[in-house]
Amino acid sequence: MKEYQKLMKHYKKKGFTIVELLTTIIILSLLSVIVIGAIVKIIENAGKKYYSSQENMMILAGKEYFTDYRSELPKKIANLEKVSLKTLIDKKYIDPIKAKRGSCYPVDSYVSAQKIDENDYQYYAYLNCDDYKSKKDSNKPIITFIPNEKTAKSAINVTMRITDNSDGILFYNYEVKSGENVIRPLDDDEQPYSGDKGIPIGEEVLPDQKKSYQITGYATDSSGNKTVKKSGIYTIDTNEAPVISSFSVNSQSSSYNTKNAKVTFTITDNTNDISYYFSTTGYEKGGSWTTCSASNKKCQYTNSSYSVSSKQDGTSKTFYLVAKDGAGNKVRKKVTYKVYNECSSGNTNSNTKNGSCQGKCGYGTTTATTTVTDKYTNNICSTSTKNNVSCYTGKDCCSSTTTSWSSWSSCSNSCGYGTQYRYGYKYSTYDGSYCGSANDQSQSCYSETGCPPPDPCANAQPKDNAVGGCNCNTNERDVFVYYYGTDGRYCYYLPHKEYCSCSSTTPTQPTQPTQPTTPAKSPKCSFTIQGKLGKGDWYGGSSIRINLNMDRNGGSEIVAYGMRTNQENEYVDSLVSVGLDSRDPDGTYTYIGMVKNKDGKTSTCVETINYDGHPPYKPYHPLNVSPNNKTSCVRNFSSTANCNTSGKTSAASCTYDFHGSACGDTVINREDQPGGSGHDYCMWYSVCPGDTSKNTGSAAKVDTWKSKYTKVSSCKKVKTEVYCYDRAGNQGPKYTYTYTLF
Repeated sequence: MKEYQKLMKHYKKKGFTIVELLTTIIILSLLSVIVIGAIVKIIENAGKKYYSSQENMMILAGKEYFTDYRSELPKKIANLEKVSLKTLIDKKYIDPIKAKRGSCYPVDSYVSAQKIDENDYQYYAYLNCDDYKSKKDSNKPIITFIPNEKTAKSAINVTMRITDNSDGILFYNYEVKSGENVIRPLDDDEQPYSGDKGIPIGEEVLPDQKKSYQITGYATDSSGNKTVKKSGIYTIDTNEAPVISSFSVNSQSSSYNTKNAKVTFTITDNTNDISYYFSTTGYEKGGSWTTCSASNKKCQYTNSSYSVSSKQDGTSKTFYLVAKDGAGNKVRKKVTYKVYNECSSGNTNSNTKNGSCQGKCGYGTTTATTTVTDKYTNNICSTSTKNNVSCYTGKDCCSSTTTSWSSWSSCSNSCGYGTQYRYGYKYSTYDGSYCGSANDQSQSCYSETGCPPPDPCANAQPKDNAVGGCNCNTNERDVFVYYYGTDGRYCYYLPHKEYCSCSSTTPTQPTQPTQPTTPAKSPKCSFTIQGKLGKGDWYGGSSIRINLNMDRNGGSEIVAYGMRTNQENEYVDSLVSVGLDSRDPDGTYTYIGMVKNKDGKTSTCVETINYDGHPPYKPYHPLNVSPNNKTSCVRNFSSTANCNTSGKTSAASCTYDFHGSACGDTVINREDQPGGSGHDYCMWYSVCPGDTSKNTGSAAKVDTWKSKYTKVSSCKKVKTEVYCYDRAGNQGPKYTYTYTLF
């Protein structure tokens, strides 16, 4: 105390520093927080005690209410029934409850009664106020089955364990089913829970039987929360093993067994608990079991590229498969697969390919390389080369040609623009022989020889004009300009207006000349076809063009024109040219033209054409000339001994008919395209390849083939070409074949 008084005297003399003042304030603040927190804690504890006493009073009131109204108590164990606080107040079982702060809500507050055995009940109170709400457990119990599912050969003991967040589990119940059959039914009332419950499964299963079971468990906690849960499937399988429904090792090719094969197998069981052992070393040797992710009680395996061998060497390998279910029942199966042995006897193809033929034309020599390949894998087995092999250069007389052109035709239109043509003929640069027609050529042309004399008024010039009187309201007057033709005749006038003043002198308007009248004439029209013309009004080639020609015919100028087909109702204005090409169908086309002049006179013209833009099919002839069929297929039309067909004598100066009835069809197919213009004729041309001095001559035009003979000299080989034309002049592709004389 003396020290304190001494200190106070010291401060009275000197006063407090700023640091001392701040320290004092902080200490006082901390003391305030501690004191206030303690006060709040005291208030909260007092509030909890108050509301806890109110909940106890509600439970006492609820017990009295259910004693008076026993019919409202729950009938079955674990069931709940409620009575609201409002009902208890209204029926004078309890006084209204007041909140510490705010209000309490009797309608939302209640007392519940839960039946816990045959003659006993437990009660809960729930109070809802602005500053307080009774704790309410809303978490459901958790049911666990140990194990949850299993497959075994004998009975399984399952433990049903129930846990809760507040350890307030009151009741449990369970049911066991096998399919739709109830093995263990539910108890009439739920049973008090005292710990884990053991449930035996499958004790009634007999040998060689298989049954599946499922448990449904029920639990209720002390707050009335309920849980229903189903277990997995328990299977008692006393004997039945899985079934390997398919197991195969198949080649990836339908022709031979490839070194990489496709392995597949399917295993089925009454459960999804399937494992398999797959190996190439034996049953259950050197490997491990694989658990299958079975779906719908089926396990499927596919390896689309299993390497059976490193190469196609004829390796044989056995595949082993073992399957088992969860009970340990097993089944086995094996498959043997043999890899194809590449390049083995009888399984090869031989292909000979010649190099470029050395020679100017005709026959020469080349190098022939023979490659032996496996007919399945196409890999090379061996190669060999042979020199000085006879070959044909591919240069016949018509392989190189020059073209001779005709003079240009006259212009297709005598008045205006038209088309003119010229025709080409190809000749061999080797011997000058005829090699067929070249594609026709066309060019535009212009002619005025057929045009009518020009209209004098077409180039009329102004020579006179007249001026009308001035309109004082508009300060305008009419001015007329008169035009005269090149022959001096009056043609027409054109009026216009110009500015004027009423004070100016108004000239007198001269009399308008009288325009001469001439009888109105109709124009003319016609068509010209630009393209290749064949026979019978048939046009051919890859394309043609139909042009509309117009003629004033001495009438007024043409002001409208057009074209249409016979299938159209309206003309296409200003259309003067249309085309057809190979994309259009072959057949007959009709075009109608129209022209109209300034006087309203019209004329029409019609042109019908046949067009075929598709060449004939390639001709063919089924020759059957072979050493084993000489006499029947090669007829001798000469009396010389050298033409004896029974021996290998000289064939000089012999005439052979390669169209005998024993050789098959006696007429070369010369069919035109469907809808085409029809067949016209064919060309036949035979040569001795490599010896132009012994050729049979230039191409010959042939219309029948039953009596066509090939005249040969001492050729050892004869090359023949055939190509046909249709009526539209389209040339079909060539058919070429070579045969050897004996």
